[in-house]
Amino acid sequence: MADWFGYVFSMVRLTTTKDLPEIIPLYYKFFKEGDLSGKPNPLTFKEGVKKLIDTGIVLSLVVGGKVKGVMGGAVYDDFITGDVSCMEAFWYVDPDNRGVGGLKLFKRFEEEAKFRGAKRIWMMHLLSLNSEKMERYYTKSGYVLKEKVYLKEL
Repeated sequence: MADWFGYVFSMVRLTTTKDLPEIIPLYYKFFKEGDLSGKPNPLTFKEGVKKLIDTGIVLSLVVGGKVKGVMGGAVYDDFITGDVSCMEAFWYVDPDNRGVGGLKLFKRFEEEAKFRGAKRIWMMHLLSLNSEKMERYYTKSGYVLKEKVYLKEL
């Protein structure tokens, strides 16, 4: 039912700073569900989102007038090729709005990157969140695995 509701009554739009109060609770859920390292810092997250609103791409999935998902990334000149590229920084959708809603967010992110002149998009996924499913989806969508990232706590 959530997918049908999300499909019929959802929209994806550019995020504004007015959306930040609704995005912060999603940030906490993402931090917990993603088993991220360190301690959540909503102040630095807010500042980062504000910068991405100005220089990158930040999109909100809105369902029933409420922000239920958010996706953001940097748009930059690749220092190796000089091409405009896009790198996803975060993507979180409330569990009840994943599926169709999450896909709408993802497709719009690709469209925005292309609109802004990006020649390529770098996507990532956390190993703790649907790792195999995301790898299959990215591969099916034309993405190629290029890099693995390792983390060491200091």
